[in-house]
Amino acid sequence: MMTPKKTSLEKTLDKLAKRNPPSHWTKRWEYRKENRHWLRMSVKIALTILDTLDDRNMSKTQFAKRIKMSNPKISKILRGHDNLSLKTISRLEGGLGIKLCRVLDGDKK
Repeated sequence: MMTPKKTSLEKTLDKLAKRNPPSHWTKRWEYRKENRHWLRMSVKIALTILDTLDDRNMSKTQFAKRIKMSNPKISKILRGHDNLSLKTISRLEGGLGIKLCRVLDGDKK
């Protein structure tokens, strides 16, 4: 059985499809779904830091130098995309003089 001959439009569409990489939106969606709890917390921390920097008229670069952290790392944190370690949170809190995380006594939830 013979396959039908492709038209020039079909050939062009095939070429374009091969040239453009596939979208990975499903992988990104799955990642966000699986990690939504810490991603939400990371965004809240990022917004708190951004508000504090704004209140103090401090740039991201100044803050990065203050806590001895690279600008790319600070940028990733401030986008809310970083799974922050306790060590990093402690550095951020120390550099700003604020509390970012609180553990309530007796609250097991």
